Amino acid sequence: MKPESTTLGIMVRVKPEVDVLVRYMADMVGYQPYVVRNVAILLGLQLLACNSKMPKNDDEFLELYNRTRLIVNRLTEGSKRG
Repeated sequence: MKPESTTLGIMVRVKPEVDVLVRYMADMVGYQPYVVRNVAILLGLQLLACNSKMPKNDDEFLELYNRTRLIVNRLTEGSKRG
């Protein structure tokens, strides 16, 4: 499957708390938030293709969000110490 268009992009809706994590991670790795957002989407699609596991309800989404937030926080705390 090849990309359909060469436009600059489309609007993507993300929850505000997810966008906070994207911006936090972008600051840490030194990339623009849209780059981190695109990579996150692609990696997420890879995981979905392999696992086919989508959150089935709000509680499962919050669990996924909290695990992700914990991982990002641990990563950023480690980089501040080193």
